[in-house]
Amino acid sequence: MAEAKLKIITLMESGVAKTISSAAQMLGISPTRVYRWMKHDPVFHEQTSLARKVIADFIEEELRKIRNPIGLIFLAKANHPDKYREN
Repeated sequence: MAEAKLKIITLMESGVAKTISSAAQMLGISPTRVYRWMKHDPVFHEQTSLARKVIADFIEEELRKIRNPIGLIFLAKANHPDKYREN
């Protein structure tokens, strides 16, 4: 299990997998199992949270390159709801 968790994190941080579900599928693991690991393993939860931030940064960069303001707005709201929430 520890090896699978490390592979999930590596796939996400490297950008090979853009979501937890896609990383799980690449390894032949149920995404539900990965979410269960996150729920019961605070260290793994923190690592996946950091990996998600890396992915969000990558996506933001790509949206900026293609000058997609609508995509940037949705990304900002998703990743910073406290800052970009609807009033």
